[in-house]
Amino acid sequence: MNEKCKKVFEEMEMLVPAADFMEIKKQRNGKLRFPIYINERIKTTDLETLELSVRSSNCLHRAGFKTIGELVEVIESSEDLRKIRNCGSKSVDEIMEQLFCFQYGQLDEGQKAKYINRVIDMNVIERRNIQ
Repeated sequence: MNEKCKKVFEEMEMLVPAADFMEIKKQRNGKLRFPIYINERIKTTDLETLELSVRSSNCLHRAGFKTIGELVEVIESSEDLRKIRNCGSKSVDEIMEQLFCFQYGQLDEGQKAKYINRVIDMNVIERRNIQ
């Protein structure tokens, strides 16, 4: 996890103390479900904004993605990323984590707590369905 994402997770825990996303990810075998709101900014933002590793970035570029919008319109979950050539589990985790942090960073202050609670609810519901 890069420093920018660590700060995002720390901020989320301050806003909503019950937001222990690392624990949620651990309970869900590393998979965190979260909504992505596609707006004009996300549609046109270059993938480089996510600050991905060279390997992850190359996987996405070779698959033809140039913007975050192109990527999120095609993927529904991390499983869709796994279908991309040379996109292994570490790259998938990195891409999804960076998408999550980027999405959170796009929200205004009033929306952030609601978003965090929505993510928690999505993952709690998901855990109940798994058990």
